[in-house]
Formats: sequence, C-alpha cells, structure tokens
Amino acid sequence: MIAAMYFLTATLNGKSLMQIQKKLEDSLLQTWLNSVYVWGPVQILQQAVIPIQYRVAVANVVSYFWDTYLSYMMMTDSQGSAQMVVATDDDAAEDREVDCRKAEQQRRHTSRRRSSVVRRRSSWRILDDDDNDDDGKDADDS
Repeated sequence: MIAAMYFLTATLNGKSLMQIQKKLEDSLLQTWLNSVYVWGPVQILQQAVIPIQYRVAVANVVSYFWDTYLSYMMMTDSQGSAQMVVATDDDAAEDREVDCRKAEQQRRHTSRRRSSVVRRRSSWRILDDDDNDDDGKDADDS
C-alpha cells in the first residue's frame, strides 16, 4: 500500500518512471519499517488497553499523524529537503487565459440560445402601441 501511495503521488507530481523507481528504492524500506514501529505498538495497545468504544478514535488520531509523516516522506527528495510545487506567474497567466476562453465559450453558447429564441419569435407579429387599441381600430381613424 505504501508503494502504491509513493507511485501515485510521484505520478501526479509529474515524475518520470526512473525518478519514481529511485524514490521507491531510497524511501520505501525505511517508510515501511517506520509503519511497523508505529502501527505495531498502536495495535497491541488497542487490543490490550484501550476500551472498545475508543479504539476508532485512537486509530484516527494516530492515523492523522501517520498520514502527515507519510505525506512529508513522499514530498522529500533523497537528501531530505522538501520538494515544493510552486505555481509561477506563467501558470497563473495560463489559468487566466483558460478561464477567459471558458467564459467566452459560455457567452457564445448563451447568445446562441438567445438568438434562437429571437428567431422563433420573429414569426410572431409584434404590435406597436398604436396598433393595440381596445376597439381594434387604428388611432388615426377616430
């Protein structure tokens, strides 16, 4: 399971297969050993000491810290420095451009719907105020 998490995290961060393999070789064994050191005693204590109604809560608390550690291990390189994924100004400009394109497409779609309604209504007769008298006569005839 730990290997799958390493693989998935590295893949989603854009790492190559060679980089993923090196990361697994560098970190997998130590991370697995640490999981045995953490979860072994936790499970022994849960079965021996912790009342049954609190076992899930204890596992959740330990899991919170374990997941934080695991996330840190997945995002560090072999020298122990954390790798940060930082968005650049180019990324922000690209995101704005994509948003503008989406907004333009939405506007075009909306205007197409409006024009189709107008086309359907164009066959209707639109009366002016002068043509819409109560007696049915034009205003000039009175």
